[in-house]
Amino acid sequence: MALIIMLPFYQYIQIVSFLLAIVFYKGLKQFHLLSFIPFLFIVSAIEVSAYLLQLKGVKNAFTYNFYVLLSPLFYMYFFYIVLKLTNITKIVYIFIVVLQNLVIILNYLFIQGIKSFNNYSYVLLSISCCVFSIISLYRISIVTNDEYKKQMPYIIILSATLLFFLGSLIILGLYQFIIFKNLTIGGLHLYSILMPALNVIMYGSYSYAFYLCHKLTKN
Repeated sequence: MALIIMLPFYQYIQIVSFLLAIVFYKGLKQFHLLSFIPFLFIVSAIEVSAYLLQLKGVKNAFTYNFYVLLSPLFYMYFFYIVLKLTNITKIVYIFIVVLQNLVIILNYLFIQGIKSFNNYSYVLLSISCCVFSIISLYRISIVTNDEYKKQMPYIIILSATLLFFLGSLIILGLYQFIIFKNLTIGGLHLYSILMPALNVIMYGSYSYAFYLCHKLTKN
């Protein structure tokens, strides 16, 4: 019980999103979104572990590096499902994904290392997620109205993902400025407020998308 009480609010949202993915399993299966279940479990485990380490005064950057290593595989698979690529576009996409993951692994092993947060890799991940979210949303926007309604869970997930990673890029770019100018609200740095807020929006949106998968499948 003490563990639940001490968790930050945005981590509750992540855990609830994971649980809803399990509850609406059949809907997610229909929309080929079952990969969200292990992904959200990993995200929740990483966030809780990092927070507990922080409480003990232990550096937790290495735990977030697991997210940076694993999440590209998940997101690139998700975009692949949504985009329904064929022929040459499929080959080009796979090449980009393999190259991106190779760069991230090399950065983890030889450049920024295991103990320091791999912000170069995170920036690369954020840019790729923004680009493919925009491309996916465009592809969905040109379908018929009836088909567009059926794509709503994808639209919500893509929009939330785009907002999260675009916001992350902006916040990361302004991080040194925020620290230097000591920009705070209620004694907390803006970074400590904005990133959790982005998490709440994204994982809350994922939860609603899972519900829509369930609703559309029933209909």
